[in-house]
Amino acid sequence: MIKCIIIEDEPLALERIEQFALKCPELELLACFINADKGLSYLKVNEVNVCFIDIEMNEMSGIEIIQATHYKTQFVISTAFSEYAVKGFDLNVVDYLLKPYSFERFRESITKIQSAVSKKTPKTITVPEGRNKIVLPVHEILFIEGMGDYRRIHAEDKKVMTLLTFGEIEIMLGTSDLIRIHKSHMINLKKVDKIAQNNFVWINGLSFKISDSYKTHFQRKSKFLI
Repeated sequence: MIKCIIIEDEPLALERIEQFALKCPELELLACFINADKGLSYLKVNEVNVCFIDIEMNEMSGIEIIQATHYKTQFVISTAFSEYAVKGFDLNVVDYLLKPYSFERFRESITKIQSAVSKKTPKTITVPEGRNKIVLPVHEILFIEGMGDYRRIHAEDKKVMTLLTFGEIEIMLGTSDLIRIHKSHMINLKKVDKIAQNNFVWINGLSFKISDSYKTHFQRKSKFLI
């Protein structure tokens, strides 16, 4: 689900966007704000994937809000003024909806939003550790080592011990830069510092042996990803 909010100081326009958003199963509408300051305050402390925002508002402009968030949220501008289009795209907004617009045009924005959010949102896996569940961004994982019945996942800022098998972890990862190089090791190709001709790789000063059974797979993947 794409988490979204609306910041719009015209009640009728706000109601129209709200109705459109509620008709889209891809969207989770978190909140609507007729007050721009309150909308900005919400954006600063909550996870929001996309904000539908007007440009000319009483408290502050939509452009000021976009700049104030430091671009951590995607934005779709919804306005009656076409002259802001160039500025909007300079700010890398997802789309520019010129009022009045149809639901079909709104749906076109959803497609653009899905593409933008998928590129910006890092992939994560949820790993059981005892009674806890740890969420790990895949791009932060350095390597995974087998330790008897356990797998120890080494990430940039933490280590997680789990009873998941390598096979189960591979299914969770899907297509990613993490690959098996040994029956006891999986590494993140994006974290490799050096590859030696004697079938060793280095990550963070640690060396890992590439076993013969995984050598061909490693060569094929590393050719394109390192």
